[in-house]
Amino acid sequence: MPDLGRRLREEFNLVPSRVQWVTAWSIRNRELESRSLPFLKTLARISGWPLNRYQTLALVIFSSVLALDLLFWELFFGTALNWISQAASDISHFVENSQGL
Repeated sequence: MPDLGRRLREEFNLVPSRVQWVTAWSIRNRELESRSLPFLKTLARISGWPLNRYQTLALVIFSSVLALDLLFWELFFGTALNWISQAASDISHFVENSQGL
């Protein structure tokens, strides 16, 4: 809202003091902290996210947990599919053998 300052003065009788108006176009990426671990600093620079070292570390941990979770789901569904396939094969052999009697 370009007229926010005027509306605050006219409608609410408020006078802004020490205000710095920032639009979405004027937000710049802040510099990365130099105290970050080199790996985390490189990861933040590659991703383009100006995260501090704790945020970047949290992102790495969260991504690792999601990757591990995906691995467990793949193992679970792979095992379940093998069990279903084996059960269908056993039932098929049972039906074929029972018809031959």
